[in-house]
Amino acid sequence: MRNGLDDTLLDVKEGRLVARGDREAARLRDWEEVYPLAGPALEHGNGATQQREAYERTGRLEDVVDMLIEETAQGTGEES
Repeated sequence: MRNGLDDTLLDVKEGRLVARGDREAARLRDWEEVYPLAGPALEHGNGATQQREAYERTGRLEDVVDMLIEETAQGTGEES
């Protein structure tokens, strides 16, 4: 079963899994470097999570595609 960022994080130096949100994760040596990169996905969900939530809100794949187009356009600085 795949859990992505919704379940555990890997402490590669210790070779073990750490529960997401576990206070122990804060003590990991590289957490200061990892969190700015992984933090937004941990807080708001990764792309797949956001797509599933968009679909669950409306039940329409078209709305998921529209969300992706809008986010892509924002990333390029162009309007959709």
